[in-house]
Amino acid sequence: MMKAVNAMLYSLHANLYSVLLLLIVLFGMNMDKDLRSEGHRYFKTMLYLIMVVLLVDFFMTLIDGRAGIHFYIVQNFLGFWLFALTSLIVISWIYYISDVLWDTSKINKLFLIPAGIHILLSFLSIFTGYFFIIDESNMYHRGPLFTLHAQFLYLYFLGIIFVILKDSFKNRFTSDHIPLLTIPVFTAIGGVLQMLFYGLLTFWPFAALAVLTAYVFIQSKRVATDGLTKLYNHRAFYRQIRRLSPLASHNDQLAGIVFDIDGFKHINDTYGHHTGDKVLQAVAKIFEKTFDPLNGFTARIGGDEFAAYFSVKNKAALEEILTTLDDRVERLNNSNVFDFSIVLSTGAAIYDASEHASLEAFFVHLDLKMLEKKETVRK
Repeated sequence: MMKAVNAMLYSLHANLYSVLLLLIVLFGMNMDKDLRSEGHRYFKTMLYLIMVVLLVDFFMTLIDGRAGIHFYIVQNFLGFWLFALTSLIVISWIYYISDVLWDTSKINKLFLIPAGIHILLSFLSIFTGYFFIIDESNMYHRGPLFTLHAQFLYLYFLGIIFVILKDSFKNRFTSDHIPLLTIPVFTAIGGVLQMLFYGLLTFWPFAALAVLTAYVFIQSKRVATDGLTKLYNHRAFYRQIRRLSPLASHNDQLAGIVFDIDGFKHINDTYGHHTGDKVLQAVAKIFEKTFDPLNGFTARIGGDEFAAYFSVKNKAALEEILTTLDDRVERLNNSNVFDFSIVLSTGAAIYDASEHASLEAFFVHLDLKMLEKKETVRK
């Protein structure tokens, strides 16, 4: 009796504390207008499902070993959902990852077939004991195919981790990949501990911890990221160059660029702000593609104004990079995505510590240089 009470109290502490953590995350997301958007629906779905699993796991512990046919029926019902919800959580992870990195339409539906089979086996376990067995004393036991359930989970974990790492190598590792990796890795560790030590409740609490960690990363990134273009924002950019200022005097191969989009107000007034947003996003992608391979730090520092610093060997290399930027803008114009041409005014140079006291002063100079070019074109 005392052992059962201790197990119940342990489950209460482990699972309900985890639910409390997730409720805090959910409250934070609902208080944040940006995180209430459609873009985070899969993350919130995952959060809700994990909370439900934690509560199911707790109630199974609460009625474990209680005599009575009604408890037996409820225990089997909860056992089904304990395993079936695992599939739904995995699916929501897959959709969340796809939503962040690409587009949910790119999900290969064959990838979801094992999850469907897992749900079916979870239901059949009520009658066959595949994944779980509720004995005549209403006690829960692992079924003969429990290892198949574990293999299902870890194959998905490995598949998800592989896809994330593949994308990070293809498109360069970014802060987007960190929370995506955190979720399967933390949960997998919790699962291994729970399988090795029967009675230890670590799988779903670790999943809750993973969601909390992912949420912290999402929040920290949002503080430094422009919501529309996904580049760094004004505050992050100038905080970064202030940190680099003491080092910059020892490096005359640090280049910078500032540019804006000519006639951007006219684009907004004529074609609408939705088109204007599309233009900013298209230009941001070109900007990122051009300077990220150079260990660049790119940012949207104003309405239609962008800036970056990056490494170059010499002035000739800088000119070559600017030509590449112009070529990519020209290709965008030739693609006829927009009913008008995009024209950029730029100010670019290599930092020279003898001319500029700091990188902040250097970028003020580049901004003025860009405005001079804009005025020359107008004349």
